[in-house]
Amino acid sequence: MKFYELRRSFFRKKLQIRSNFVTTCTTKGTRGAKSPVDATFSGRSMVEMLGVLAIIGVLSVGAIAGYSKAMNKYKLNRQTQQISAILDGLCMAAARIPSSDKSQLTKDMLIKLGIVPDEMLNKKTNQIYDIFNNKVMALQCDANYCTFQLVFTTHEQCVNMLSIAKGYSDKLFYMQIWTANSDFSVGRIYGDSNCQYVTMHDYAGCLRTISLNEIYSYCGSPDSYEKNFSYYIHYTFYTKFMN
Repeated sequence: MKFYELRRSFFRKKLQIRSNFVTTCTTKGTRGAKSPVDATFSGRSMVEMLGVLAIIGVLSVGAIAGYSKAMNKYKLNRQTQQISAILDGLCMAAARIPSSDKSQLTKDMLIKLGIVPDEMLNKKTNQIYDIFNNKVMALQCDANYCTFQLVFTTHEQCVNMLSIAKGYSDKLFYMQIWTANSDFSVGRIYGDSNCQYVTMHDYAGCLRTISLNEIYSYCGSPDSYEKNFSYYIHYTFYTKFMN
């Protein structure tokens, strides 16, 4: 009798162990699975995605604005180097030519003498352009004066060209700005030897003493510059001072 009871007890425990094993395996196999309801709500919501896109858009705009500002600053510095190279070369060339032959100093002569930087010269048209694609319009010289004429299109370029002129105040007779249709012109700003003319003309100034605020005022409001419209600047040198 005891033998049968022991045998029945053994089989019960064996079945219980097997049942527990199956339950454990089933639970482990399905523990990582998600119900259809949970799967529906996985990932990011539309609001979150729109928020991320908005942040990316703001950062992109800031990066583009910063790049544009840095690039414009680089171009203004490069324009200063280009125009200064031509003016320096012009002064050296004028110092070597007799007064009676000063009329030979033309734009084409500057190119032949190698005064114009290669990056400014369009070899197909033989025209001179600065880094903003502004054209060097003309160079005319006689026994007394050399006038160098350039185009510019923005307020920043105007300020830059006046700042360049200030560096040549000891050689310039005067400089002046006007528009293509001559409806707009500004009084002359004179070089060192002619600052006495300042009191004789309206809106005139002296390059030697002109301040940055006065340069900004001379160039007018940035909003006044029209798109696709050209403005001109004259650098007029006394040939006797070009040495």
